[in-house]
Amino acid sequence: MAYQAAVTSNITRNTVTAQGISLDHSIFVDSHNYFPERVRSYGSYTEFLEDTSIPSTSNTAKAITSAFSANTSAAPSRVYAGRIETDSVIITPNTAVIGSTYGFTVKVYDATRTLLTTTIASFTATTTDVADVVTGLSTSLGTVTGVTSSIVGTTITLAPAATYSIVVTAFVKVADTYTSTETPAEILAAIQEEDNEWYALMAADHTETFQLAMAAAIQPTGASDSPKMYWTSTSDVDSYVAVVDPAVDVIGKLKEFNYTRTVTDWSHLADSIFPEMLAFNYASTFQAGAANFKFNRIAAYPAAANPSTGARLSTGMQGNINARNGNWMGRQRGVDFYQDGKVASGEWIDIIMGVDWLNDRIEVEVLNVFLNQQGGKVSYAKPSIIKSTIDSVLQQAYDIGFLDGYVGAEIPDYLTQIPFSDKVERILKDVKWTGYLSGAVNNVIINGNLTYQQAV
Repeated sequence: MAYQAAVTSNITRNTVTAQGISLDHSIFVDSHNYFPERVRSYGSYTEFLEDTSIPSTSNTAKAITSAFSANTSAAPSRVYAGRIETDSVIITPNTAVIGSTYGFTVKVYDATRTLLTTTIASFTATTTDVADVVTGLSTSLGTVTGVTSSIVGTTITLAPAATYSIVVTAFVKVADTYTSTETPAEILAAIQEEDNEWYALMAADHTETFQLAMAAAIQPTGASDSPKMYWTSTSDVDSYVAVVDPAVDVIGKLKEFNYTRTVTDWSHLADSIFPEMLAFNYASTFQAGAANFKFNRIAAYPAAANPSTGARLSTGMQGNINARNGNWMGRQRGVDFYQDGKVASGEWIDIIMGVDWLNDRIEVEVLNVFLNQQGGKVSYAKPSIIKSTIDSVLQQAYDIGFLDGYVGAEIPDYLTQIPFSDKVERILKDVKWTGYLSGAVNNVIINGNLTYQQAV
């Protein structure tokens, strides 16, 4: 007989953990060729500044700066920059000045994103004719494998050849613009495929066509394991006049679609500060579902003003934005704060985010129960582990203030309520619980009565 130790200990590690979603991460997407990948992320503003490939004057830089400056007391844990695939890059020199140097750098990658070549185009102006600068830059660039280059008037158009991609950076006294044919649905799919660890999507494109299409693309994600939200903004003056039916402005049209996963801010600075980045990333520093959006005092987000006169919007104009379920920064008694905190359908933003958080936590925690059985079973006859797991998440929701109370999970009776066919398929249906939303006070109406005290 083989030797057998008197005592043997074997420990099974039940430490597998399913991954939940991150409801505090935002991504800003724009058309550019600053880097080859579709997504980059930054854990701090310092880390972002170290990425010198993104021009400080670009929309991406403005948006990321807004994200990290929204809350002076805390910073978002991570902010993402997304890239829309472009068809061409258009280089336009600034006003030609004799003795000034103009330039840019082109990097060429193959289909596997392997860097093949780096070419610097540089030219010092000898005349005040911009066309001479364009010709000089084109000559300096020369012929580059994988790049097609053409001069159109006072611009240079660069486009990648088939199977290649290009990155254009290090702009010196030239402006960069882009053409793209990607649809919002294609943008969303491509970014999710590369990196799906974000929750709220924002975009530089504030055209109505793009906004309606992206809202439509985002809406179905609510039924997935990775629900998303779309935050956008507009300075359309039709959004602060009286409501008309059918709607003629984008906020009104989003309301008509009854979207529950789209948030729209109105701001006269929509295209310069990207206020949606400010609004979301201020709130992202708090627990999802536990914080109200109204009353947030957001740094660098000024009160909504008339684009023509600069005067703050009247209460009537603000009321018209509110009637469309839009949001804005308003001023009351000398204090600027965020109003009103709704998605396009009219539901409160914190409710949508709280539901996403609660649903995710229940799914993750129950899945962890099964993953850590290590060969064991969760029996129909003994479902208490599932009930206790769900109840523990409901208690978390109560502790953070999302729920005001709850009735714990109820499991169908093994003998009388679970059909034989479900047992054969190993499915447990109709697990039920009830939660009572905590809600929040957004408006207070006080009725008092003043009179003289009658002498006795």
